[in-house]
Amino acid sequence: MPEFAVLPLLLVPAVALVAGGVLIAITVLWPLPRRIAHMSDDILTAPRTFLFRDGYLVECDGGGFFLPSPINNLTAWSDLRNALGELIPGADDAMDRLESRGVPFHVDGGFGQDRLYVIGLRDGPEMRITVASASEGNATVRVDIASLNTLEQEMSLLRHSQKISPLLAWVTDEDGKIVWANGRYRAELSATLGEEAADAWPLPVLFPEDEAQQHGPVRRSLGGTGAPERWFEVTSGPVQDGLRHVHAQPLGRLIEAETSLRTFLQTLTRTFSALPTGLAIFDRDLRAVMFNPQLLDMTGLDGAWLSARPHLTDVLDQLRENQRLPEPRNWKAWRSAVIDTASDETGRPWRESWTLPDGRSFRMTARPQAGGVVAILLEDVSAEMALARQRRSDEGVLTALLEESDDAFAAFGARGEALHLNAHMRELTGFGPDATPDRDAFLSRWARLCRPSPLWGEVRNLAHDRTQAASWSESVSLADGTSLEIRVVPLPEGRLAVRVHGDLAAAQAAMRPIVDHEGHDGQPNGKASPAAIFVAPGLSGQGRTDLPRPKSISGLAADIVASVTDERSATGDDTEDRQREAIV
Repeated sequence: MPEFAVLPLLLVPAVALVAGGVLIAITVLWPLPRRIAHMSDDILTAPRTFLFRDGYLVECDGGGFFLPSPINNLTAWSDLRNALGELIPGADDAMDRLESRGVPFHVDGGFGQDRLYVIGLRDGPEMRITVASASEGNATVRVDIASLNTLEQEMSLLRHSQKISPLLAWVTDEDGKIVWANGRYRAELSATLGEEAADAWPLPVLFPEDEAQQHGPVRRSLGGTGAPERWFEVTSGPVQDGLRHVHAQPLGRLIEAETSLRTFLQTLTRTFSALPTGLAIFDRDLRAVMFNPQLLDMTGLDGAWLSARPHLTDVLDQLRENQRLPEPRNWKAWRSAVIDTASDETGRPWRESWTLPDGRSFRMTARPQAGGVVAILLEDVSAEMALARQRRSDEGVLTALLEESDDAFAAFGARGEALHLNAHMRELTGFGPDATPDRDAFLSRWARLCRPSPLWGEVRNLAHDRTQAASWSESVSLADGTSLEIRVVPLPEGRLAVRVHGDLAAAQAAMRPIVDHEGHDGQPNGKASPAAIFVAPGLSGQGRTDLPRPKSISGLAADIVASVTDERSATGDDTEDRQREAIV
């Protein structure tokens, strides 16, 4: 067989083999472009944006591998939330806050060798979720325009906020060097170290870190050349990602207030130390917070013991042990009365006086203050109590002198109440020992016992017209013609004294029928009627003798005695005068 006849026979199998391979290749590779086209939807070559309105998906750039296919617009929000929550921890909680409160967020997390970034924004009923990725070798992250604008606005807002903030803020690295500082820090740096220091980089550290600063806020001071000292409260945050955030709050006004308060307390303490009154202040827990030296001198308490802030109960017990308090029948009830002053809503003080075995007299006052604070004041009132006892003794002597007088006396207070009627006056007018007739009842009875006279009306008018500055005497006649001399003595503070001089025995006999008829209760015929008193304004008594009104008196009885002795001195009867001088 010729060679050219063999060649076609060899080419037939080869051609058949090539044709079969091409057919197999076409069969295998034909579906490949559609699979790639389908997978391109799952690759984040560009940011994916999901726009929701009232929880309904209204627009998206493709579901990718975040939403199941086909996409259900009604459940897309929960599907996207679950998918992102599995990929990035905290993304689901951030989406919940965005939905419920409109809080924007920016979270990121690892996705293989790539990095996923999720940004959530809300504008009224619309919520926008943007998902972007970046490979490890790519320094850029693709985001949509809306998210980029929002990020830029937030950055501008943060920068402006830090620029106008009154706080000093700066960030340091692990070596303590400043990597960022706000404008307030630079301004303070310029004021302290000069403008050149504020323009240098890295910036100098105004407040070097110490161990105390890392455990809480500490106070630090700065002082520039020729500038006053400035105080700050420096707070250092924990190290995060190799950086530490530090803030400093100016304390200028607070320091001034504290200095003013200390000065005031020092002035108050010096004032209290000079007071003759013992003083102790107890806080809302009823523990001693302040006391003056006079309290120690008066009570014998130990200053070191009081400085330990004992309770008010312990202080009272110690005073009782030192015999500086009275010994009541029920000590616990007495002590509780003092302690309960702190909770008294009316703010009324508690006060009590007592005499010690050594003769001294103390007065304690517990005065409640705002906030449950109680002030205890202890006064030495020995001189005051002695003067009161002496006054009572003098009044007793003078009262006894009036009782021994041959004249009848009566005295009334500014409101018309009876202050004293001696025995002669009670026998003369018929008022019993226990009767306390007021001024109107007294004058009404005298008006009925005597013949008509303007005297009783003028005496009654003294209650309304206190310009009367002198005492006077005037004669009146009883119904049987017996004559009596009436001395009217206006006294300080609107008080009044009346003296009756004459034949009191004859007068008493003449007045007895009327007195027995009216009774001895001090209120004849019920209430005293002003009409029973003959009032004649403008009439002045005949033969009246005016005497100067005393400028000062030691007691009501002394004025009455003076009116008696002044008149009797003209007749030479000075026995009672000498007796009064000996007493006064």
